[in-house]
Amino acid sequence: MNGPYEIYDNEYGVRISYLLTDDDRRHTHSVGLFSYDVYLKRAYRKKDFRLKQGRGYGNEALVRFNALTNEEQQVLVQKWGSPKQTAHPLQAHYELDGAARAHYDRYVFDDGQFIKEEQKLRYTVNASVLNALAKVKAKRLTERKKKHGSTRIWDTLIKDVHTFNEVLREKYGYVHSLPNSDKLRHKLNDYLKNGYDTLIPGYHKNSNAQLATPLMIELWTNIYAGQKGKKPNYTEVWATYNRFLQGQLDIINNATKTPYDYNHPDFKVVSDKTVYRYQTMWEVNIGATSKREGNDQVFKKMVPHHQRYRPMFAGTLISVDDRQPKFEYAPGKRIWAYMGIDVGSTAFTTWVFGASKKGIITEFYKEMCRAYERYGKHLPYEMEGERSLNSSFETTFLQNGAMFQRVRIEANNARGKVIERYFRDFALMMERQVPGFKARPFARTDAHRPGREKQIYYTQQEIVQIVLRAIKDWNNMPHPNQELHPAMTRWDVFNKKQHPELEKYPTNWAGLLPHLGKVVETSMEAGYIRLQHKQRKVGFDGKVAIGTDLINIMRQIEGKKVLVRWLDDAKGNVLKALVYTPDNKLVCELINETAYNHGALERTAADDEVLIINSAYQNTVTAFYKTAAKRIDSVTIIDNEPLTGSFDIPELQTYHFEDTEAEELPLFDEEEQMAFVPANNTLKTDFISRF
Repeated sequence: MNGPYEIYDNEYGVRISYLLTDDDRRHTHSVGLFSYDVYLKRAYRKKDFRLKQGRGYGNEALVRFNALTNEEQQVLVQKWGSPKQTAHPLQAHYELDGAARAHYDRYVFDDGQFIKEEQKLRYTVNASVLNALAKVKAKRLTERKKKHGSTRIWDTLIKDVHTFNEVLREKYGYVHSLPNSDKLRHKLNDYLKNGYDTLIPGYHKNSNAQLATPLMIELWTNIYAGQKGKKPNYTEVWATYNRFLQGQLDIINNATKTPYDYNHPDFKVVSDKTVYRYQTMWEVNIGATSKREGNDQVFKKMVPHHQRYRPMFAGTLISVDDRQPKFEYAPGKRIWAYMGIDVGSTAFTTWVFGASKKGIITEFYKEMCRAYERYGKHLPYEMEGERSLNSSFETTFLQNGAMFQRVRIEANNARGKVIERYFRDFALMMERQVPGFKARPFARTDAHRPGREKQIYYTQQEIVQIVLRAIKDWNNMPHPNQELHPAMTRWDVFNKKQHPELEKYPTNWAGLLPHLGKVVETSMEAGYIRLQHKQRKVGFDGKVAIGTDLINIMRQIEGKKVLVRWLDDAKGNVLKALVYTPDNKLVCELINETAYNHGALERTAADDEVLIINSAYQNTVTAFYKTAAKRIDSVTIIDNEPLTGSFDIPELQTYHFEDTEAEELPLFDEEEQMAFVPANNTLKTDFISRF
């Protein structure tokens, strides 16, 4: 016996001998609550008082613990403790057998079937309980022999195993399925002799049970995924393996340069289903899939993805990708869009559309520059995008530090880009509300499949307008994290919660314009460069250059040809322009038009500031040329080597100039002159008379 408590039918009972006052029936440590007659009367009057009837020595009656009064329960608890706190004899020796679980994971029946998951747990628990039972049995026998007691202990062991289910259920949430009879003795002996397989029903009848060896799995996997230029199916793998076993073909491991030995004892005859079952195991399939599949998406679905949380600030990260809005302009025809979402605010900030992907990717990055200038924000610190569309720009403006401080290009990894998740939400939350939405016919959720409505077609421009309205509504929705951004929309967060560190990273136009901008050849004349038919000053970082900065610029390009690389805004005006020498050396920035009102009465304070800048610009050049002129001294040049040749003028040395006054001629008389013209010689003005 192990104290007064015993579990029976998943309930706690108290052995009657621990409760009685009768000297001939009580246990030595009985608490003496009532006599045997009182027990019989209470059992007769209250049907749930007795948990189990006594059936002879060693199998005494049990009183249900919960049927006792509170005072009686307290007496027992004070002396023996709570029945739930009483340690079960198997508990100290029980732990889940990991080797058993691994064995059942790989066990295959003769029909090629693996053990079901719920069966694997059941057999593993049974093996673990039998392990504990074997230890308790050995310990109990040792104690009995030391005390010269009876070694007939199986009745108590069977009870212990049966009551242990309550502990398993309460502590682990599962139970064992071992027999509650003398069959348990045979089950333990068979298990200790023959191992884990004995716990599988029908094991002795299933003499052909197949357990693939590591060498078999290695060979099957190499046949399946290791043949260059071939992708056999499972049946072909099995057929090749059978021919190998029969010695009809040799298989050489190219890594070790040695052939597999078909006489090796680890190679067994198996069914095609067995090969299939083992090849579909995760640990086998993941390696084979990564080697066989040309589409990395299939393999990447088997790999755990990173767990990340959204940035707290806007401007930290922009996620970009292409998509096709769920509307058609002709049967099977949809337009393309390339969009960027600010991950911190979840607001869409940049978008372009096109009938095809061609060209929209470059236009997208141009539009991003225009949009962020229009928003008055710096470009995002980091960008993530798809390699297939952006690979050609990785060595130009998508290098780290060019357009973005950090660029992460994902190679065909949809789960690696945050925007993929938002595209799904955008389509289902915003676009789906519009008639003509093209739902996926095989969507998992019925609500996402198309209905019986007739398909509606829109023009391409109408589809663009639908998407733009959806973007507007999306950006004006409350931010998903209202705890972090209370009462703020997505666009509010984008506008008001830009990361403060972004001020350190102004737009690197020198890294962008050589690849995204337009280019025109022009020249610098008198300190001005003409672009879009307007004369523009030069400078740096949006400010007009004056003083030494302006002089240094003019030294390089004044009166010379230059290249202007520039980007236009949404209205076609100059957004940003940089000046380069013909050999692509950056010189300066081209400043947009700086003019002021010519009429003094109408000038504003802004006009006055521009006037000062214009004057400083002009005075810089004026002061420079005056200073340069003062440095020039007058000189006299004497030619000691006159020109010589065959031509000569004799009078060159002897000619004498007469210093006399000029003769005065008479005035011209028009009437006298006309007297010499014959009367019939008149001027004819008609066309024919000229020929």
